Amino acid sequence: MSDTASLPSKWYLREQDNERYIYGIDCDSSNQSYNIFCTNFTSTWAERLSKGEIISKADDSGIRIDDEGLTLLIETFSLSKGDLNEYIEFRWTPDASLNGLEIKFKKSGYFDWTFDLTKLSDLNHIIFMEALNYQQFVNHDFLLHKIKEFEKMIESKDQFIYYLSENYISLNGDEMIKKYKKNNQANADSLDKYDKQKW
Repeated sequence: MSDTASLPSKWYLREQDNERYIYGIDCDSSNQSYNIFCTNFTSTWAERLSKGEIISKADDSGIRIDDEGLTLLIETFSLSKGDLNEYIEFRWTPDASLNGLEIKFKKSGYFDWTFDLTKLSDLNHIIFMEALNYQQFVNHDFLLHKIKEFEKMIESKDQFIYYLSENYISLNGDEMIKKYKKNNQANADSLDKYDKQKW
């Protein structure tokens, strides 16, 4: 049903009817397709459309769309991912079991589009959650790796700054350094050597 390659790289939190959901969209510009998922971790809803299915869906809505228009559609979804919540409106279809979910995309100067998500089976929900959890663990591991790299960079800079400041003090005294710290008290903590335990 789903693998980490087809999952959205960015997820958004949405509160709807006193319940929290996360949702995200993955756009493939090369294949001109998209996958959109929404979950409250108890159930999952999804729409996964290929190029042909997107064209057919647009046609059913009375929208004629060519390759250029399809490219614009996919690019608009991709470029809007940074602030997707601003353009999204949720609406459950009138079904007591909440099998359907409409997510309307409205962006001024572009177009309106409705994502028609359907509730996944229990098995596919489990498969999706496995992929989502794996994605989050991979992201967490990568974040820890980048933090370690960042700490090494800071430590190297600290050593270089210490070397320069000690040489400057030995030649010119510490009056200028004291004055700088006094005039930049808001950044006083940042001027000290990086303390890993503190952070």
